[in-house]
Amino acid sequence: MEAATEPRAATVDELRLVIAALRAQARRRQAALDSVAQGVCVFDRSGRLLSANRRYAEIYRLPADQAGPGATLAPTDPCRALRAQLGEGGEAQEKDWCSVLPDGRTVHVHLRPAPQIGWAAIHDDVTSSEATVAVGDERISLRSLLDVVPDYLWIKDVEGRFLVVNRALAADNGFARAADMIGRSDADIHSPEAARVFRASELEIVATGRPMVNFAERVVDRNGVSRWLSSTKVPLRNQRNEIVGLIGAARDITTFKLAEALRDGQAQILEMIATNAPLEAVLDRLMRVIEAQSGGVVGSVLLLDEEGRHLRRGAAPSLPEDYWKAVDGVSIDAETGACATAAHRRETVVVTDTATDPLWAGRREEAERCGLRSCRATPILSPRNAVLGVLALYSATPGEPTPIEARLVEFATRIAAIAIDRKRAEDHIQFLATHDALTGLPNRSMLKERLGQALRLAERRGCWATAVFVDLDHFKLINDSLGHSAGDELLKIVADRMVRCVRASDMVARIGGDEFVIVFFDQAKNFEALRRALRKIQRAIGAPIRLGRHTHSVTGSFGVATYPNDGVDADALLANADAAMYRAKRGGRDKVQFCTPGLNGEANGPANRDAARKRPRKTRSARSAPGDGEAIDALDAANAR
Repeated sequence: MEAATEPRAATVDELRLVIAALRAQARRRQAALDSVAQGVCVFDRSGRLLSANRRYAEIYRLPADQAGPGATLAPTDPCRALRAQLGEGGEAQEKDWCSVLPDGRTVHVHLRPAPQIGWAAIHDDVTSSEATVAVGDERISLRSLLDVVPDYLWIKDVEGRFLVVNRALAADNGFARAADMIGRSDADIHSPEAARVFRASELEIVATGRPMVNFAERVVDRNGVSRWLSSTKVPLRNQRNEIVGLIGAARDITTFKLAEALRDGQAQILEMIATNAPLEAVLDRLMRVIEAQSGGVVGSVLLLDEEGRHLRRGAAPSLPEDYWKAVDGVSIDAETGACATAAHRRETVVVTDTATDPLWAGRREEAERCGLRSCRATPILSPRNAVLGVLALYSATPGEPTPIEARLVEFATRIAAIAIDRKRAEDHIQFLATHDALTGLPNRSMLKERLGQALRLAERRGCWATAVFVDLDHFKLINDSLGHSAGDELLKIVADRMVRCVRASDMVARIGGDEFVIVFFDQAKNFEALRRALRKIQRAIGAPIRLGRHTHSVTGSFGVATYPNDGVDADALLANADAAMYRAKRGGRDKVQFCTPGLNGEANGPANRDAARKRPRKTRSARSAPGDGEAIDALDAANAR
């Protein structure tokens, strides 16, 4: 059996080779560690470095001799504090955290145990990364802030090009993304007029350095839609205090401006009503206010005539004249078109398309020619629920009216009703002040005014103006015997007969009781023509009159005075006509007495007297009531005289 061989001791050369190999291995390992971008260190439980790379020394600002094996952890190394907490026998779990160094840098540390050795740690200076992230987060936050604001926000350069815009501004200008507006100017977006206004204000800010705060701007886009903006623009300066652009913010205040304009318009219209402005002016202003509020809508007001059967022109400042002519005077009974139908039915009528709606069958061509494709007509009702007229809104596009238009119609019909009702009341009051309540004829007040007009016209044209006093004969006997109701009825019949005998330019007035005055205007200097006119009136007055169950006839005494022969002013002419009438009474009644004596015989000559004798006498009715005989006999006797 062989004996065991003793191990041979390594030679010096062999040891040198091993050491060299180990050193080479250590250099390769160190080179690998130094190539890592993060700081790496391995330390034992006592806190002595076993190895560390170059980046570790750079992070903690260590000289090379303090980052080699055997050195202690850097004073600022977060692992040093952790090592102190653990103590000699402490155990550490894998851990990540960030620490802020005294110079403000932030280091991220990942620590993990190294079994039977100690710990290994990776250190990463994340200061610059955090700054980048912070800037990114700040930009994201700023963009979110810009886009969440409903107002318009933007930044422009000194040339007026957009550099920054928010989503609201981009969307309202027709851009899908805010980025699509970058580099554009107002000239690329708005109408030329609006772009010039914007640019002028911005150039002033750049030139003066003075901001413009909360000033109103009116914008009209390329589609013709008008809006109001409340804008603030301030200069943008660089670090050298040079103006390099503009920062702007604007808010759409169109709704506010429209409401303000509506309030102002309403106040103005009510003031016009209170100060007795002409109804046409009030309604015209009302339609203009409505049209300014609705944009593109055309408004009109048609008034119901006194008979309550036809609609007449009231106001329509923007409605084509051809269409006005077609609808003026339309009968509400026909139910043709929206307006007549609304008045007849006393309810709102909506026509969504005039090209197809049956109501427009008779006016389809006019509507098409005038560009009217839809209509909303609403009756204007008085406080007593009577139809005063119709308010209509027309549009160039078919469709239902908008809620805004419905509110405007409600507002406008109320105001129109106030204006129309007040005008009617004023007209009635004026009528009562100048007209006789029983017959509806002008009264003494209007007589003086109209007679003065007749005299001025006669003077200017060199013609006659004639005043004729007419007093009914024995009217008191009719009142006393048949009652005041019969007397009133007779007065109305006689008044109507006289009006029918004169021209529309002439006038018949009742000045009291059974007294009337006839004024002939612009009369030729022809006595025969005047005599024929008076005879016509005499015959009309004397025609039989049916009152209840009886037939009566009445005569009148006429006093005539003519300008300029019988008076050069109204008072003188009336006084002379009155005196002549009393002479006719004293001369036997049923006569025409001229103020000029030479004319009386001709006016009351044989033909006139024969006509008076041939006038039918009133006879007793076959159905006269008992007890009426005495009154009838008295009237017969009076007529015989």
